[in-house]
Amino acid sequence: MPDEVDEFCLRVSRELRQTSYAALDEHRFVTAPRIDVEGEGDSERFLARDVQLARYSDGVSVLANFSGEPFTYEGRTADSGDWVAWRE
Repeated sequence: MPDEVDEFCLRVSRELRQTSYAALDEHRFVTAPRIDVEGEGDSERFLARDVQLARYSDGVSVLANFSGEPFTYEGRTADSGDWVAWRE
């Protein structure tokens, strides 16, 4: 679900609106889980740097790319910091 009021979250809301009522059937890391730490002290941030896949009971799959480069999975590409959704 969106947690900000911006174009990215508007896209989440529009494209995944129906799936918000579906059960999560599968979640897995497509690449090894990785967290990077940037900054120090009060400016320290923890950033995911992996690719994750979620499959829902309504047939929707979402590939979320938290890495720094585009990632292709089963012929579908998610740009860096983006996601792609499809219905099986």
